[in-house]
Amino acid sequence: MTNGAHTDVIFASAYRTGASVSTVLEAVGLFDVFAERGMLVLHSAYIVTRTGEAILFSGPSGIGKNTQAALWQRCAGARVVNGDRALVNVENKTANGIFYAGTSGISENVTAPIRAIVLLGQSSENRLFIPSPRAAFAGVLSQCAYYEWDVSSAEKMTACAARLVSDVPVLRMDCLPDATAVETLRGKLGGI
Repeated sequence: MTNGAHTDVIFASAYRTGASVSTVLEAVGLFDVFAERGMLVLHSAYIVTRTGEAILFSGPSGIGKNTQAALWQRCAGARVVNGDRALVNVENKTANGIFYAGTSGISENVTAPIRAIVLLGQSSENRLFIPSPRAAFAGVLSQCAYYEWDVSSAEKMTACAARLVSDVPVLRMDCLPDATAVETLRGKLGGI
């Protein structure tokens, strides 16, 4: 039920047992509710640096998002807020905790300004660069949660993702799963 800017999701007790989070989100159209309010759910490991800024490590499952988050926690004193998803407020340029933790089991309700979205890749050496606007957009959009089969949903998410990559730094980092990756990114971002 939506009333102005407030939305309540209420399930009958018969539907609460055994329902997966993704099934619930799809059933209530929550991704569209977020998009209508200028927000999106990004498949990413969400950390907050010691300076209070969010870094979102994004990419497909198994690419190393949780590995990089754990390295930042161990080597740079970062806080891991969520190992699998972040709720991004595009207008405010903030990352927010979301109740879905994925396999990491880490899910906290923390809001922080986004310092960067880092599109991850694996490599035998650390390479960090600014992708073309088209590559940044495609990389971010591919990790956003929306209803791909629904034209309206796709249009809303495309608009949100386009605004996000225009307003927030997006980097591409092909890297090793070790502390040198942390130092490579810290060197690029400076002061964190």
